[in-house]
Parts: sequence; structure tokens; C-alpha cells
Amino acid sequence: MVPMNTKAIIAAALAVIIVIAGASYYVISNNDGKNKIPPGSENDVTNCNLWVYGNVNGDNYIDQKDVDLLEKIIAGKADEVYIIAYDGYSASGVSQRISLADANQDGVLDSKDVEYVESLILYMKNYSKAVENKSLDTFDEKFTLFYNNCDNIACSVGLPIKTIVSMYFSNSEIIRLLGAVDRVVATDDTTLAKPTLLPEFQGITNLGDRKAVNSEAVLATGADAYFTGSSSTYSKYLEKDVGAVVDIIRLSAWEDNNVMVGALTLGYMLGCTEKAYEYIGWCNHYIDLISDRTSGITDKVTVISPKGRVSDSTTLLEGNGPGSGQFEINELAGAEDISNRFSATSEYPNYTREGILSYNVDAIVISGYCGWEYQPSDVQKRVYDVIDKVRYTYDGTKAVNDGKVYFIANELYTGPSNIVAMTYIATWLYPDIFEDVDGREVFQEYLEKFCPGLLDYNLDAHINQFVYGPDSTGM
Repeated sequence: MVPMNTKAIIAAALAVIIVIAGASYYVISNNDGKNKIPPGSENDVTNCNLWVYGNVNGDNYIDQKDVDLLEKIIAGKADEVYIIAYDGYSASGVSQRISLADANQDGVLDSKDVEYVESLILYMKNYSKAVENKSLDTFDEKFTLFYNNCDNIACSVGLPIKTIVSMYFSNSEIIRLLGAVDRVVATDDTTLAKPTLLPEFQGITNLGDRKAVNSEAVLATGADAYFTGSSSTYSKYLEKDVGAVVDIIRLSAWEDNNVMVGALTLGYMLGCTEKAYEYIGWCNHYIDLISDRTSGITDKVTVISPKGRVSDSTTLLEGNGPGSGQFEINELAGAEDISNRFSATSEYPNYTREGILSYNVDAIVISGYCGWEYQPSDVQKRVYDVIDKVRYTYDGTKAVNDGKVYFIANELYTGPSNIVAMTYIATWLYPDIFEDVDGREVFQEYLEKFCPGLLDYNLDAHINQFVYGPDSTGM
């Protein structure tokens, strides 16, 4: 299959003028180039994970409810619903408001959008059925889907996607939990460097560095689509070089903690909606549980997350700020992450010892480098020694004095398993209100539900490679 050319429509460069004229509702550009999207509303949707145009009401499904609302919007009887799309990698680094009502992306809201959404609903029913029945090879009905990528750019992708390239191990984890490993024809060196975590991908063609991939090598795969992350990090030239042949899908697998967006939106593109919704439901169960119990806390525990690299002690002052994934997970766990006080623009701010002492941070959660591809014999060097260095570096803080220095492996802290990290952090910081929550049990649950290749993994024998908490593990 040769999919439609990727069409990038820079959403932030559009100005919105609403013109009710007959049965049309126009979205056009203004010469001043400034965004004319209406100001924020209490009706804005903050938890939309399906960034597909046609998800008019932002409820993570595209169904008759969207058709009904779209008809009301066109008739002037309802307002557009805006989703909040956070993009820490954009120039502004702030949340942006996006309407998903212009389903066919022609700049006009009219009956053609209604027809498009109705066609999309029918197409997805047939596409998902072909995936479920394992008859995708003979499913040749085509459709052009429009979506908002992780750079907040409206793009198109040709369906069905029968073959795909997965670049970065977190992206590969998402493809696995969706049950689509059999469609992967090539991957990157980080995926192949993790045989313990991703055994199903071993032996697949290696395209090398995800940040500087060779365009000709991408074309040689013959893939329908290429799954990667933000253009500021990953091979930003690909759309120009190969976009006419291969759809470049940029969705979050870790950036901004928009992992659920990446999983559900990609799941929709692949026709793997059942598993995608199962994952979203599982994540939301723990997110809601923690939010319900911590939302009333007025004096939240302050936290930072320094990088815990083994070889370079100076990086113990390099942190994880907004957009990193770790920052957002700390906040979801009910903490107040103060990393943003050290930089308003960088997702990886440099802490200063004086600054940390002045803020007297309550807890430190190291984002460290141990985990899947290591053994219990590596824990002393990669976990315990790093913790000792952090204690020395941040000596005098409340966190060190109170023994609240923790460790989470980076690959657990970000990516689709980050909900596990969130539950660990919540139980460490607020043990009194989470006595019934066990991070180890949530970790095992994740493996059993979403990692079919790891069903025999002995988590108890390796748990210290992933997490250390003075209140929950020995040292």
C-alpha cells in the first residue's frame, strides 16, 4: 500500500474566523497570523486521548454522539469543544486548545464533515473487524485519517496500516501492548538493545539511530508508516525526504506524558482499538484513584527528579522538567515538582545545590539507569552507589535528612509503564493514604496485561533493579 502523502497543517499558524452562512461554518486564516481561537472555557476537555479529527466531543470515541454534536455546531446550535493539547516541546511549551470538529480538514465545517465522520465510523468497524479476524492481509479498503500529532500539527495517514517501522523502545512497547508486533518490519537500535524487555522484536531489521535515521533505508523497508516522536528530537527531515511514500506518524511514547494519547491514537490508526481502550482504562483507574485521594491536600510534598547516571557525577544536578515525562508523573502522583523553578524553557533543567537547599525539597526521586537489561549484581553500582552520590550532593535538604531519597529506573519512569512509577511515588510520598496500594502488584499487573512476551519474567528476583524506596525495599 502507498498511503496518502503526509499533510502538515500548522495549527498554531491558523486564525479562526467564525462565519455562520447557510449550513457552513468557516475556519480561515487572518492576515495578522495570530491565533484567534476563543479563550479557554470550563467546557474544555483536559483528558482527551484520541487526537483524531472527528472526535468532536473529545470523549475518546468517534460515534453517533460526534455526528449529532457536529450537526448542531454547523447549525449554530452548539459551540465547538476544544481539547487541551499539552506540548512541552513547542516553542511556547504550554497547553494549546484544539478543536477536532473539522474532520476532513478542508477548513470548513459543513455537511461534508458529517459525511466524513459517518464514513469513518463505518470504516473503523470494518477495519477493526479485519484486525480481530486476522484477515488484514486481504483488507484493501482505503481511508485517509486526519489527526493531531505530538508537535500539535494536523497530519494525515492512509489506512489500513499493514506494515510499520517502530523507532525507540518506548514506541515498540506501545506497539506490543496494542498487539501489532507482527506488522513491524524495521526498528531502531534502542529496541534491539533490549532483548529482555522486547524479545518479540529481536531479529527485525535495524535502522540504527532514531535521531538521525537514513531516509533511503526507511524507503527500503517498504513500510506503510513510520512511528516516531517529536520532530525536535527525531529526524525532523523525514516528512520532506520520504513523506510522499511513507506516512510519518509522530505521537508521544514518553514526551509530555502524553503516552495515553500516543497509545490510543496509534491504536485507532492500527485498528487495535480494543486493546488500546483496555490500556487507557487501566491507566485511568490508577490516575483517578490517586487524584481522588490527593486532590484535597493543600501542602503537597515537593519533589525533584535528578538524572542518576552512573559514570558522570555532574549529571546528578541535571533534572527532569516539564515535557520530560518524569515531571508529569510526579505531579500525577500528587507531588509538587519544583523542577520548573530552575528553568522556564528547558525540559531538562540544571539544578543548583544552593537552589535545592533554599527550596528545602521534601523528597528526591532519582530517574536512574538500571532496569530490564541488568542483573541483581548491577544494583550496587547503578542504584545504591547513585543514591549515595545524590545524598552527598543534596546533603542538608529535608529529603536527605528525612531519608526520602528514592530511585526509579528511567525506562519505568517514562513510556507506557509510567503508571507503575506513578503508583510507587504516590505510596512513598503519602503512605498513610495509600496503605492499600502496592506498586509491586501494579507492576506485575502491567506485565500480565500488556507484555505478553514477559509472562515468565521473575519480577521478585529483579525488583531492586527498577525501584528503591527506604519505606518499601531493603538496602
